[in-house]
Order: sequence, then structure tokens, then C-alpha cells
Amino acid sequence: MRVHLQLRGKIIFMVLSMVLLVFGIILGSITWMNRRENVQSAQERALSLSREYAHQMTTEFEAAMSTVRTLACIFEGLAEAGNVDRETLSQVLRKTLEENPGFFGVWSCWEPNALDGRDEEFANTPGHDETGRFIPYYHREEGEVVFEVLTDYDNPGKDYWYADPLKKNGESITEPYYDDQVDVTMVSLVITTKAHGRTAGVVGVDIAMEGIQKIALEARLYERGFGRLLTYEGILAAHPDPEQIEKPAPEMEGSEGEAILRGIRSGESWFQESWSETMNEPTYRAFAPVLVGKTGTPWSFSAVIPKRDVVASSQRLFFINVFLSFLGMFLITLVIFFIAGRIAKPLRRVERLARQAQEGDLTISRRDFQICSKDEMGAMADALTAMIASQAAMVLEIRHMAESVSARADALVQVSEKVDAAAEDVRKNVDETAELSESNSASIEETTAGVEEVAGAAQTIARSAGEGAEAVSLMEGSAEESVEKVRIMLEDLRGMGEKTRESMAAVAHLSEAVQNISGFVSTITKIANQTNMLALNAAIEAAWAGEAGRGFAVVAEEVRKLAEESNLAAGEVSKLIEQLEENSKNSMQVAEDSGAILGTTLVQAGEAHEKLEETLLQIQGVLGVIENVASISQEQAASSEEMASAMDQISLSSTQMGERISVIKRDAEETADNAREVAQMVQEMRSQGEELLTRVARFRTGESLQLPRR
Repeated sequence: MRVHLQLRGKIIFMVLSMVLLVFGIILGSITWMNRRENVQSAQERALSLSREYAHQMTTEFEAAMSTVRTLACIFEGLAEAGNVDRETLSQVLRKTLEENPGFFGVWSCWEPNALDGRDEEFANTPGHDETGRFIPYYHREEGEVVFEVLTDYDNPGKDYWYADPLKKNGESITEPYYDDQVDVTMVSLVITTKAHGRTAGVVGVDIAMEGIQKIALEARLYERGFGRLLTYEGILAAHPDPEQIEKPAPEMEGSEGEAILRGIRSGESWFQESWSETMNEPTYRAFAPVLVGKTGTPWSFSAVIPKRDVVASSQRLFFINVFLSFLGMFLITLVIFFIAGRIAKPLRRVERLARQAQEGDLTISRRDFQICSKDEMGAMADALTAMIASQAAMVLEIRHMAESVSARADALVQVSEKVDAAAEDVRKNVDETAELSESNSASIEETTAGVEEVAGAAQTIARSAGEGAEAVSLMEGSAEESVEKVRIMLEDLRGMGEKTRESMAAVAHLSEAVQNISGFVSTITKIANQTNMLALNAAIEAAWAGEAGRGFAVVAEEVRKLAEESNLAAGEVSKLIEQLEENSKNSMQVAEDSGAILGTTLVQAGEAHEKLEETLLQIQGVLGVIENVASISQEQAASSEEMASAMDQISLSSTQMGERISVIKRDAEETADNAREVAQMVQEMRSQGEELLTRVARFRTGESLQLPRR
């Protein structure tokens, strides 16, 4: 929903928006700068505190390491001199522990026979174990110095406090570890000892982490800041929460763990912002190195400050500035409200006078504005006064013009009525002329149609006569061809009669030959039968002859078979001859029938030839008549076409006359319509002039206005 504000509201809104923007920028800049200064101050304080406590711890470790160096020198010197008294060395260790209350324990562990070569001699003696090695350990217990022999020095996994420094061959500091024998978490400072040019053992001092823990607890920054000690491996050696000691720092398990570990091992000091898993909020962290002798494994003291504690003062300053800003904005609003009222009051008066002018009161003068100043308000009042005076003069001029327009409109109404009447007369005359033209055109069209029909009929007759002549001419040719073909057919029939007679004679001769062949076949049959009988007799005689007649029997058998085959062949030939005789008789009968039919056909063909010749003469006569009819029809069609062309020209002229009359009629109708439209427009103009006078009449200019009467 759009909100419409008055001038005072708009001025207050715009000014307050700008003031709010400026205050916001100033407040944001102050807060940002203050927060940055607080962070820089926290960084400097955290680094300074870290370095201070790192120095304290370095001093503690360095003091212990100096004692270890002294002990190592004493032990190495006695071992090199070969004048070793184990009891004396043991008492030196005891005295060292008693003179240094900050130490938890002092000890030494030597390789087999590395001290004096007498380990076997001291085996299982007081102050030694079964190996006889020199392994004294003095530590504190309930305020007293207690002596024990070292254990687990040769137990892999538990000998790190001895094996690792021995391998390093120099100064070492161990990671914090818990000794369950004495129930103490401690760290050992160890130095290797040498005898006769080789590593012989180690000397060490144990420092309980309780003392280091107290130093770390003294480090306090802001409300919740604290200090902690991280080893070379990132293990917490000191922390306000004892449960965290001997555990990796929480940030070592995150993505930034490797970077922090590199910084610790390189002995750097730095400051960073990171998330604290234990505090569950962002923190600032400062790191300072703790360098322990020549171990090469620096530790680091870290100060941890919650970010919220650092920016707490900035937030308090921010809330104070916000309160002061709102208070200032409230005072500014009051001032602006008063000033905007002084500006809006004359504007409301101007608005009221403008509404009077809108309602038709143009008698407003300069005094009505009640503005005496020479500023923008006064200039606006002068301009509005001049505008209202100009409008009053314009209204008077419009009034006079409206009266003139109304008078002229009345005159135009009368003229338009006369034009309308004249246009109506013209339209009626044109309608009568158009009707006569249309009647004449219809008659001409009917006549033209009749002439065209006559011309069409004549053309049809001429075309039909021509086609008939062509058909008769074709018929004449066909008749001549038919006469010639019938003549040729008669000659062919006569030749066919001769051939038929010749065929009948040949068939008769064939019949006689077949009868002769039949006699020959009967003779062959008889011979075959006799031959068969002779072959049988010969076979019988050969059977009586026995072995001597066997060859003759074979020949007789072959002769018998040949006689049988001849008899069969003669039978087949006899059957063929019988069929041939029957066919010959049929052929003789068909030839006789064909001869009779051919004679009849020859007579009929002669008669048809005579009839075709008579028909040809008649067709030639009809062709002459049709040619005369076609010639006369063509002359009549040409005359009809000339008449139809003349009637078409007359019809075209009549049609064009009708079209022109239609155009004149349409123009007359348009003229009448235009006259009516002009009359309507003039009437509307007169109404508008009267309405304009009515509207102008509501303006008060000091002169009276009389409306015209209709």
C-alpha cells in the first residue's frame, strides 16, 4: 500500500533519512575503528603476556638444564679419571635435589660397565639391582627425599625417558608423562654423558608439571582469557583444565593443526583468530616460543582470549553511541518539525487559493496570499497571481469566441439544410434516369442474346454440314474400298473352288493308296504267322536233336521272336490304316460340303458386289447436296456474327451509360450524406459552443455572461 505524506512529513522523512545515514556511517566507522584498536591491543597484550610467561618457563627449564649440565660434567670427569666412588656420586645427586626445591627428582642411568667397569661387583647390593649398573633415583615423597633404583630402563615401550635421550646424544626434554609409581605427571630434562670417547649414560632432572601449571594459571587476560603450554608434539603440558593435560591441543585435530605445529617447531611467535571447540566460540590466540637449552625441540606458550571479551568494550561503546544517536535524532526531529510547519503554513494557504481558482473564482488578488517575504514563497505568490489574472483574461476571450461560434453555427445549419434538400432532388432525378437506362440495357441484352442464338445455330448447321460432308466423303472412300475388297474376295472364292476340287481328287487317290497298303499289311501278317509256325517246328526239331541242335534252337527262338514282333507291328499298322481310311472318308465328306458352301458364297458375293456399286453412286449424290447446305450455312453464320458484334457494341455503350449514371447517383448520395453530416457537425458545434459558454459561466471574472438562446 502506497503511503501519501504531506509536505511536513516528507521534509521530516528526507532529513531524518539523511541524518540516519550519516549517523549510521559515523557509528559504523567508530565501532569498526574501536574494534580494530581493541583487537590490536588484545594482540599486543596477548603476545606480550605469552612472551612474558614463555620467558618465565624458559628460565625454569634453563635453570634445571644448567644443573643437569653440571652433574653431567662431574660424572664425565670422574669416569674419565678412573677414580669413581659410586656412593659419592649418589650423594651428589641427593644433595642436588635437596638444594633445588623446584625439582621433583634427580637420577642417572649408565650403560653396563660404562661407569667404572664394576657392575658385577655391585650386583644385588644396596642401591643396585641384579645388573649392578649405576641407576640411582632420588625423588620427593611427602616432603622427604627418597632413594630408589630406576626400573623399566630396559623395558621397550616404557624406557622412552632413557632410550630416546640416549639415542639423541645431547640435551633433551621429554613429553609430559605420568609416573604411576609416584603418582605424578612430570617432564624430564636429560643430558647424555660420555666416557672414553663413547656415550656412557644419561643424567636427568624431573620437574613436576604442578609448578609449571601454577605459572600457567597466573596468566589471565580480560575476563575469561587463559594461558597454556604446548610441547614440541602439540601436547598440552599446562592448562587451566587439568583434564586436558597430556592430551593433544583441540586445534591439532582440525585443518589448522599442521600449521600450528610447524609454527611451534620453528620457534615462532604469532597471533591468529580461530574457533575454540572447548569454549564453542571464536577466540584470539597468541603463541610465544619456550626454548629449552640446546634440545632443538622448542615448546610454545599460548594465550587464549575469547573474541567476545575483546570486543565487549566496543559493544558497550556501540550501544552508548546508538543511544546518543537516537537522542540526537529525536532533538533534530523536533527542530525539523517546527521548521517544516513554518514552511508548510503559507503553502497550505496557497493550496486553498488554488482550489478556489479551480472552482472558478478568478477574482483572487496578491493580498489574498498574505505573503510579504521576498524569498521563493513571495515569488511563488507573484507567479500564481499573474497566472490567475492571465486565466481570467483567457476566460473572457473564450467567452466572446464561444458566442461568435454559436452564431455562425446557426447560419451553417440553415445552409446545410438547403444543400441537403438540393442533393435529395438530384438523387431522385438520377434514380429515374438509372431506371430507364437499366430497362434499355435489358432490351438490348435480350436482342443481343437472340442474335447470338441465331448466329450460333447457323454456325452449328454449317459445322454439322461440313462434318456430314466429311463423313459422306469418308463413306464414299469406304464404299469404294468395300467394292474392291468384294471383287478380290470373289476371285479368291473362285480360286478356292479350284483348290477344293483338287483336294477332293488327292483325297480319293490317298484312299486308294491306303487300301493297297492294307493288302500289303495282310500279306505281312500271314508271313509272320507262317514264320512263327516254322520257328516252333524248328525248336521242336532242335529239342529232339539234343546237344547238336542247341544252336539251331537258339536261332529258331530268335526267328520266332522276330515273327512275333512283325506280327505286332503289322497289327499296329493295320490299326493306323483303319484310322487313315476313316479320316479319308471324313475328308472327302468335308471337301464335298465345303464345295457346296463355297458355291453358295460365291453367288452371294456377286450379288453384294452389285449392291455396293449402286450404294456408291447414291453416296456421291448425297455428298453434293451436303456441300451446298454447308456453303449456305457458313454465309448465314457470318451475317449473324456481324449482327451480334453490332448488338454487343450497343449493349456495351448502354452498360457504360448505366455505370456513369450509378456513379452520378452515388456521388449525389454522398453529397446528401455529407450535407447531413455537416448539418450534424454544425449542430454539435452549436451545442459545444453553448456548453463552452455554460462552463465559462462558472468562472467569476467581474463581468456578467449571457447564454445565447436557441
